[in-house]
This record gives sequence, structure tokens and C-alpha cells, in this order.
Amino acid sequence: MPRRAASPAPSRPPAAAKKRNFPQLMTLREACFIAHFALLLHDSWAHPETPTQATTWGLVLHTLAFGCSGRLKTLLAAPALFYAHGVLAGWLLFTWHNPQLDRQDKVDNWGCSLEYALARTVAAHVMPVVAHWAVARSELAEHRAAHDSFWSLLFKGLVPSFLIFVTYGLFNIGALGIPGLEWLPKMTENYNVRNITEQELTDQQTVCLIVAHLIALGAFHRAVKKPTTAKPKRK
Repeated sequence: MPRRAASPAPSRPPAAAKKRNFPQLMTLREACFIAHFALLLHDSWAHPETPTQATTWGLVLHTLAFGCSGRLKTLLAAPALFYAHGVLAGWLLFTWHNPQLDRQDKVDNWGCSLEYALARTVAAHVMPVVAHWAVARSELAEHRAAHDSFWSLLFKGLVPSFLIFVTYGLFNIGALGIPGLEWLPKMTENYNVRNITEQELTDQQTVCLIVAHLIALGAFHRAVKKPTTAKPKRK
């Protein structure tokens, strides 16, 4: 009798690749909170003069914004983002007037290395901007729900941030034409800026803050604006 041809062995489905679920140690928001809180503690302890600077006021705001939750998180997120842009703009202005502000001046005043001075500068002035944008992108749906219009973002984000800067100015020589209490060191002394008066530096800083806030407002509004769906064309 003719032998039957051996039937081919049934092919086995390829084994599914085993997925490795690595435990998530912390969220991006939690990592940003730890980084800013650590910098705030170190800065306040190692450099006692920094609490009189708007940068340290910002670190307090960023720490609160990244560390809180619920309604308070929604309330502080946008103002903290705008404030970070204002501090960056102010730092650029001071550095333009005094290029050695965070280089040789810090080395001489703090007795630190140039690398440390530059690293602290980046951490205090650039990191908050990057951190807020990164967190905002990861929580875009929440921001869209909280700021459903341009005016909502203006009054809930830009205005509170600008008022913090005005308050800081009132503790100094004044702000927006309102005389200040002069409880804080003058900015020309604090940042070793010469060949310019305190009032001139204050006016220039005000302009920089307004421009920075408006740029941040436009960029943030564009990011949180809900995409419009194209209407189907009628045949």
C-alpha cells in the first residue's frame, strides 16, 4: 500500500514577547517637586542672601505648584509657569548689564568653582521653565479643562504671576509708580549692576517682565487651545 505523506507538524504561533513592567518610581510632577524643593533648601542654607531675590520667591512658588494636588494644583500651575518666564527674562537683563554676575561674581562672593556657579544658574533660572513646560505637556487635558478660553488663561495665569512681581517690587523701591517699602536690597547692589540707576533698572525689568509674560501667554494659549475639527464638506 502506498504510504501516506506525513502531514506537516502544526506551526506554533510565535511566542509573545514578554513585557517587562518596570515599576514607576515617581511621576514627572513628583520629580520636578523634589528637584525644586532640594534646590530651594540648598540655596536658602548655602546662600543666605538669596531669599531677598525674586528667583528664590519663584522656587517657593514652583515647589508649591509641583507639590500640591487637586484644585490648588490647577490654581498655581499657570501662574508658576508665567513666573518662571519672568525670572528668566529678569536674569537675562541683569546678565546683559553684568556679564560676570553668575561667573566671577559668584566665584568671589561664594568661594565656589565656576562650574558650580554655572550649574546653579541653570538650575535656578532655566530648569523651572523646562520643568513647567514638560509637566504642562503631560497634563494637557487638565489645562484645557481649566483654561477653556484666552481670558481664563490671562486672568488665572498671567495676572497672578505679574502681581507677585509687583509685590516684590513694592518690598523694594516700588512698582508701577507706587512707592515701595525699601525692605529689600537694591537690585543694582544685589546684582552688582553699575552705570545705571535703580529706577532705570526697575523700568527696564518691568518692560522685560511684560514682554516675557505676553510671550508665555501666547505660547501657552496655543498649547492648551483645543484643536478644531474640520467640518465635512457637503456633496
